[in-house]
Amino acid sequence: MRAIIDIGTNSVRLLLAEKDDKDEWKVLKKDLRSSRLGEGMTDTACIGQGARERTLQAVEGFVKEAKEAGADEIFAYGTSIMRDAGNGPDFAKLVEETTGVKVRILSGTEEAYYSYIGAAGTPGVLTADPRRSAWDSARTSACATASSSDACAAPSSSTRRRQEASAC
Repeated sequence: MRAIIDIGTNSVRLLLAEKDDKDEWKVLKKDLRSSRLGEGMTDTACIGQGARERTLQAVEGFVKEAKEAGADEIFAYGTSIMRDAGNGPDFAKLVEETTGVKVRILSGTEEAYYSYIGAAGTPGVLTADPRRSAWDSARTSACATASSSDACAAPSSSTRRRQEASAC
């Protein structure tokens, strides 16, 4: 059984799934907890203490639920809030230290890709190798044929915002 935890700006989502006898993924459960991790971000560019506590509590609950259900794989992903906040990577580390589950912060392109897969109702998010970026090979190929390598090496806007953010 596989558990996927999506840590978003307004909510934390859980997806539990397992392969059936035909080796196809079957969704067993979906759940959502509102944690408002992005609360106050427009004012400070940092994740606030209350938002961190609410979100960490939601993730801890989902990790516990996944383990109790028998999940042998638990993956957590951070979205735009964790890319954009100056202390987003620190929060990802706190989640890992507290729950034992590493949080992979998705790029904007990856987040859009997985959002599309989810909206389309395909099991791609379940079948993708969670340890490898869905865009690794596509980006490598595109950058190899690009006329200028600067386009592939330039920092993203969220990276620039994090660099410009005051200490959280």
